[in-house]
Amino acid sequence: MIHVAYKGTGPAMVGVLTGETAITFGGGPGAAPHIKAKRLRALATTGTKRRTPDLPTISETLPGYSINQWYGVLAPAGTPPAVLDRLHKEIVRAVANPKVAQQFTNLGADPVSNKPEELQAFIKSEIDKWGKVIRAANIEVK
Repeated sequence: MIHVAYKGTGPAMVGVLTGETAITFGGGPGAAPHIKAKRLRALATTGTKRRTPDLPTISETLPGYSINQWYGVLAPAGTPPAVLDRLHKEIVRAVANPKVAQQFTNLGADPVSNKPEELQAFIKSEIDKWGKVIRAANIEVK
């Protein structure tokens, strides 16, 4: 296999759809419509639970394997607490809307609205986890 460093998921998806590349590790919301239209075939999911009965997880073959795509809403340092509180309340309200939650689910995402402190702790845990992987594999940016 040859690694092709696309500048984002969109161009990588186009590369697979046009036959420029054979596979991609990626997908989620960007791949869902193409999978449903049978333009792409999903082989496995990188999460720890099956999304559908016929799509296995990689962890079923490689126990402990788990990579989850996630999104967070971030604001510049120094944003007034009142603005942050209002933003959080509106995000929680939007994610709790059944139509919005269903759209997340349709795209293969789990609708979650954590507290700001929980998101901050999660981001720190991701940095720690992937930092260990980078150091163990001696990965360098060139």
